[in-house]
Formats: sequence, C-alpha cells, structure tokens
Amino acid sequence: MEKRIGEEMEVPYANLNRIYQNSKQELDKAVHDCIDNSWFIKGPKVDEFEKNLTEYCNAPAVGVSSGTSALLLAYECLGLRSGDKIVIPSFTFISTPEMASKLGLEIVWADCNKENYTINTDDLAGILASSKGIKAIVGVDIFGHTCDWETIKQIAGDIPVIQDAAQSFGGRYKGMINGSYNDLTCFSFYPAKNMWCFGDGGAVVGSQNYIDKISMSRDHGRTDKYVHEFLGWNERLDSIQANILNFMITKIDSHNNDRKKIASIYNKELNTDTMVKTA
Repeated sequence: MEKRIGEEMEVPYANLNRIYQNSKQELDKAVHDCIDNSWFIKGPKVDEFEKNLTEYCNAPAVGVSSGTSALLLAYECLGLRSGDKIVIPSFTFISTPEMASKLGLEIVWADCNKENYTINTDDLAGILASSKGIKAIVGVDIFGHTCDWETIKQIAGDIPVIQDAAQSFGGRYKGMINGSYNDLTCFSFYPAKNMWCFGDGGAVVGSQNYIDKISMSRDHGRTDKYVHEFLGWNERLDSIQANILNFMITKIDSHNNDRKKIASIYNKELNTDTMVKTA
C-alpha cells in the first residue's frame, strides 16, 4: 500500500532478501558447488576469492573469518606486544579497540571530525607530538566516508597505518581504490555491509610480507599439515562464504552505484526546505 505524506513508514536497514532473490540462481550455485565438491575449509574457492580481491584492490589479499579477526591478525602481524601504544579513533565499532585490548595494547584515543566522524588529523598530530612510543595508528572509514589518509600518513611517518574499511569496501580516496594505499586494510563481509556473504567473513589487504604472515596466523601458524612455525589462530574464511564473495565482488560496483542513486533521492526528498511540516 502506498503511504501518504505524514504517515509513518518503516524503512528497513537492509533488504538482503531482495538482493538474494535478484541473484538467486548464481548464489545458490555458489553454495551447491562447494557442497557438491566437499570444499569447506580453505580450498580452491578461497584461493579464487583471494585472487579476485587482490586484483580488485591492487594489493595482496588474504581471506579471514570476520572483520574482527582481520583487525586482530593485522595488529598481531605488526609485532605489537602487550603494553604497546596504538592510536584508535573514539568513534568506531567495538571490534577496533576490542582486538587491541585482547592483545593487551594501550589504546590512545583520538577525537573525530564533526563533519564525517573520521579521525581528526589535528588531534592525531597532537597525540604524536606529546606521546612517545606510538607503535601503530588506526583510521576508521565511517558510513562510507574515507579518512584523510594522505595527512594521516604524513603525520605517521614510519609508524604503520591500519585502515579499518569495514564500511567502505569499493570506495576510493583521491582516485585510489580502498586497500591499495595503506600498510594494512581490514574488510568485513558481515551481511549488513555493502559487500556481504551469508555468514561472517573478512579479509586483510596490504604489503606482501604482512599478508604472508597473516595467511599462516589464521591457520594456527601452519606451513604444512601438522607443521606449525608459531602459535596462531583458527580464523580461516570458509569455502562457501568465499564462493559467495566470488560472485558478490562482480556486483559490488553496480550495487554501490545503486546505493548512491538511492542516497541522492533521500537527500533531495528529506531536505528541510521541501519537507512537509506536520506541526
């Protein structure tokens, strides 16, 4: 039923079923291919997704079990140890500081901008000028808005920079695709994200030496069956989610463009100059 002006209308946060129905045949095939071939843990479809993601982001990539595990493994691969200081913006999802706390890191909070809620670079510069021993800096892209990465990297100097891009997959900064320009970039493919799978999934993109280490760390520090070089984690991306993402990555640009068109309609129709006053 069409709603009239002044009537309440519930707008869902996401309509995943509509996306699924629009691509039901391809997504069902992605799942059944894995089941029919007994591809469940790692395997060719995970390799294929990592290849697709590497090509899309123009940087080496490794699939992991979630965006949260992506952050954990990114922090750890930098060699951060308990007591080390890490700068994290004050406005972010709990995973960003949670994984730092799990490793015993000392979090130094940075203020955020009022305009788009990304990290305030003036405050970041002040932190680095007044605090000694900062070992890493995390910037968080919020609501699709990317941080001012050029300024952040200038301030950081030799300090590693991690991009929490859980909310900005497929976005660009000064023409560069997200994932291609920082030491490490962490993605989440949770179903509420613009690039999603049927469960949890994530990835880390970055310098090859970091990606090689994360690839081992996500699988118990393994180099071969029952051969483990160091203590790792069980944070692998499963084959079914990887194969869903193999399809979704082919659609992400068109999906993002659709989101932009819908957002422009909201911006126009919800403009205070054109809204009907009800009071």
